[in-house]
Amino acid sequence: MGIEIKTDKLQEEIDKNSLDIRSDSITMSIGELASMYADNDLILAIDFNRFDRWDINQKSRFIESILLGLPLPTIFVFQDKNGTWTIIDGLQRLSTIFEFMGILENKPPLKLVATKYLESLQDKVWQNEDEKTNSLTAQQRIFIKRARMDIQIILREDNISAQYEIFTRINTGGISLTKQEVRNAMLLQTNPTLYKWLETLEVYEAFQNTVSNTIYENSKELQYQKELLLKFLIFKNIEAKELKKIRQFSDFINEESIKLAQDKEFDYEKERKEFEFLFKKLDNALGENVFRRYNKEKEKFEGAFTVYMYEILALGLAPYLEKLEKISDEELAIIIIDMWKAKEKNIYELRAGKNLNLRIYNTIDFGRGYFAAILK
Repeated sequence: MGIEIKTDKLQEEIDKNSLDIRSDSITMSIGELASMYADNDLILAIDFNRFDRWDINQKSRFIESILLGLPLPTIFVFQDKNGTWTIIDGLQRLSTIFEFMGILENKPPLKLVATKYLESLQDKVWQNEDEKTNSLTAQQRIFIKRARMDIQIILREDNISAQYEIFTRINTGGISLTKQEVRNAMLLQTNPTLYKWLETLEVYEAFQNTVSNTIYENSKELQYQKELLLKFLIFKNIEAKELKKIRQFSDFINEESIKLAQDKEFDYEKERKEFEFLFKKLDNALGENVFRRYNKEKEKFEGAFTVYMYEILALGLAPYLEKLEKISDEELAIIIIDMWKAKEKNIYELRAGKNLNLRIYNTIDFGRGYFAAILK
């Protein structure tokens, strides 16, 4: 009788999904980190980290912590094959220090405000020969330069998906980044060309009119437009039945964003033309009203941008661009208003509040089914 060897399913999953990350820990002075930044050996990647989400009070409190000798949180960095470091977590802290020192690129030197324990920080700057009374003393500057920070160096560099996971899970200091800001980080690191291309789509006038000009300001700051752009690019060519298989929307869009960034066959010109045609058509039809709710009783559009209408219209119409060319802008406006009049109850049942993945499947499936019958 053979011996039955039981396998540990948990250990199998651990072995299969282990990110195999190598890391190292060192301690460095702020002065050494400032020198690395000046020599371009330390990359803050300001484009995607939205470092200015700390206000002047938060920045001043952090400088206060350094001057009081309080322990400083660990900084996490990626190290590439050339030895260059890119910040994973800690950009708010380092950018504040460098801004105060007057070395942060494209930012004027920081002027502090009074804090709880150091009221005399009011209007203090790093160094100003013309206003020495408002400058730190030489001793205080040296104290800050000699203050030490723990640095956790992530040495893995060949697996973008693993990097994304690390970035997401480590991003804990200061004000945490949104999911889209983390995606921006990985897109910029993986494919700067794609990231910059997305930025050109984001400012396209028709997109601004239909989306950006109708969403709330705080959503704009949190990079919601880029999330809508990525959603359009990722989902427009996926069959609705495939969407039903998605278990976690955020994980799926993360994975597909990375695939998009790594796709060497991505046709930028074709994708741009399709994007611009559709949003210009929607803008010409109803402008900023197109993704708003239609009130049948008042016969007018109301409220702010609604994501479910974005999914129904933008992703519902995406497969039918050739047919869309054959109808006028006025006819499209009538089609959308008639859809509200005939299917208002159905549309409301698809709104946010239900399971996110199920909503996305339902909105896209509804939109494509509706327009397939209309755009003959």
